[in-house]
Amino acid sequence: MSTNAHSHLLPDVLRVPLQERGYVLGHGVNALTGEPAGRRAVMPFAGRENVTQTPATNTSRTLWIKLCENYQDVRDVVSFDMNARVSANVHLLDVSVGAGVDIQKALQLSTTSFSLVAHWTRIEQETVLASTDYVLSEEARRCATHEPEAFRGRYGDYFVAGRSKGSVFTAIMTWKSSDSEALRRAKGGVHAVLGTAPVAFTAELGGSLDRIVTDNKVELEISIFLDGANGHPEDDSMTNLKSASRILEPLRWLQQNPAATDLRSVLWHFSRIVYLGELPREVNVSSSVFRELEVIKSLHFSCLMAVNGLPNVLHMHGNLISGLKERYSTIASDCRNGQRHLTYDEALRNELRVKLSELLRDLQECGVMSDQSPVGFAKFCHVEQKEPTPIIMPVGSKDVQLTIKVHDEEEQLVGWTVELLRGKGSWRVQRLPIILTREMTVTFRRDTMKSLKDVEWRFSIFVVRNKYLGALAPLVSAGSGSTLTTAENANVPLVP
Repeated sequence: MSTNAHSHLLPDVLRVPLQERGYVLGHGVNALTGEPAGRRAVMPFAGRENVTQTPATNTSRTLWIKLCENYQDVRDVVSFDMNARVSANVHLLDVSVGAGVDIQKALQLSTTSFSLVAHWTRIEQETVLASTDYVLSEEARRCATHEPEAFRGRYGDYFVAGRSKGSVFTAIMTWKSSDSEALRRAKGGVHAVLGTAPVAFTAELGGSLDRIVTDNKVELEISIFLDGANGHPEDDSMTNLKSASRILEPLRWLQQNPAATDLRSVLWHFSRIVYLGELPREVNVSSSVFRELEVIKSLHFSCLMAVNGLPNVLHMHGNLISGLKERYSTIASDCRNGQRHLTYDEALRNELRVKLSELLRDLQECGVMSDQSPVGFAKFCHVEQKEPTPIIMPVGSKDVQLTIKVHDEEEQLVGWTVELLRGKGSWRVQRLPIILTREMTVTFRRDTMKSLKDVEWRFSIFVVRNKYLGALAPLVSAGSGSTLTTAENANVPLVP
């Protein structure tokens, strides 16, 4: 059977994390919506399964490690699902729930941190029947024989044929530093050691990573996650780890104390049942649709990592943090509630992709901003000089007070210049500090009342445009804002 731009051939076997989709043994699954089928086609078979030889590709004897900066990096090394790039709509788009939630919460995407993920999986067995031993209900058999085009709508494309059992080990190594240059050097060192593809973790490699930590004076936090273990280590091999090379200790413990647990649901396409071999696997959906779903899921995961990486310094700014998190929760809900429609609804796919892209941009912008001091971050923004204001003090006048207001809510003051064009005089800024505020007042004074000439000044303000800068204004200390720009250094736009 061939495919064209408007059709796609479904794979015959899928494996879906059990925590992600609570599919019931023997029940059907619609490949285009991910929803359980309304009717059950396969008769109950629990307890009659055979233990089959697990394909080698489903088991890793090696602890793999990778620098993870986005969702795809995580998926390259962590097998949350066995069909990372499968062309079916069965894996949850809402990555904030389901498999690996605790692991995902430990990952951070921030300018003051980056994460390494080390992962090991052992699939002990898959419990399924022989393809000849699954029995359909009489109703399902009649539908497959006489109305094959109606079979999907009633019973789905797949049925839950069995479970994969095994053990999983994951270590998250989070590298942190408030010194951006030190973190950059450390990250470069990690890149040099690991490269871009997942590599096998060894004690020697762990030692190299530890030296990078020491040489660059960065902080290393390690979180260990076990699944399918017989108990829990009694020593401190999983707590307070500060050395990369020590992650092998809890892994060895798990390998010596396994207790295989259900990890994944094994889905078979109905055509694998011998007498249903002619049941079509082709669907009237382009394979590009499934690639779009992958993009949405990738953006969603990157947003989740960015939300997890928002620093504590912003927690006092409830409106900012709650607003970003509320946007994320709303989009996650949209993904969760709309997933069953996405294969057919192009407008909804586009809407989710745009919303996630915009949210990720704002989260990253907010993260960069919050990782710097407010004044320091202003240096990364585009600085704009506003139209100069002339101040003319005629003969006989003494003081002139000028109040300047920034009316755009996304603009904040970061500096000013004062130019004395004619005569003699002095000036002073009132109500310090004013950095990252929207209003300042300046008093100008003639040097002597006896002068028979007007005194003329030209005053300009400098602003940066960033909607998150205002949230950090309360963090600017009086000391940091009290250094005035004077006539001598009037061309410096940013107040240090």
